[in-house]
Amino acid sequence: MNFDNIVKVPYTTLPHMEKYEGELLHTPPSEFHLKEKRFQAIWEPSGKIDYPNYGLSFASDLARHKKLIKQASIILGFEPIYHIVTLVSKIQEDLVIVDNGRIEAAYVSFPSGWNPADAQGKLLEHVHAPVADGDVLRKMSNKLCQLMSGDYRYHRWVWTLTTYKDLSNHPYWKRPKLTGLQDLHFRTEHQITFPIEKGYTSGFLIDVNVFPFLSLTKNQQDKIRDSINTMSDNVLKYKHLEDIKQLINAN
Repeated sequence: MNFDNIVKVPYTTLPHMEKYEGELLHTPPSEFHLKEKRFQAIWEPSGKIDYPNYGLSFASDLARHKKLIKQASIILGFEPIYHIVTLVSKIQEDLVIVDNGRIEAAYVSFPSGWNPADAQGKLLEHVHAPVADGDVLRKMSNKLCQLMSGDYRYHRWVWTLTTYKDLSNHPYWKRPKLTGLQDLHFRTEHQITFPIEKGYTSGFLIDVNVFPFLSLTKNQQDKIRDSINTMSDNVLKYKHLEDIKQLINAN
């Protein structure tokens, strides 16, 4: 993990995507991630959890008709796999498939504050609707989709501080209380895109990792604080960082 590539000062919500030539997947996948995926999967079937529209996975009729999951599985180095859960259960990363700007299939075990089921069939612009200070991001959504389904792979890093210590930061789970720095965790997402059908379809991999804040070096902690101190009030509220900002500036 190159910390300086993840945390920027000042903080920005601009979708800074860079060309990527590395491996798409962690091989072998982390046993910890695979175990956590199995745990999250217990709660997904209907009746297991009493929340409206709870869901981690879906695949549209269009995704099935165009065999998008099969195509993605081959690109990711597997024999043909037709079910999104079967495919993503084999890898450390989560996966979203975008076709013509819409989310047509996904299995996201470890969402960062959003309910994957709510994204089904939505344009990328609408998925980004809640993002604070995200006007530029929303306006660029169509161009991002074109870029993602073009000739190259791209990647970017997203991060936050949270009291969730687990890989899943699903909005339906109760947020742990903040009592001190020991409750804070540095959450990162390494997002990698790859084309599936040129000009139309792309895959979006999300590799989530969580580190205790106090396990970071002092320089890393200071840079996180400095970045948070540049965030707007809207971003702080959106990312649930208002109280966290006060805490890290008092220590």
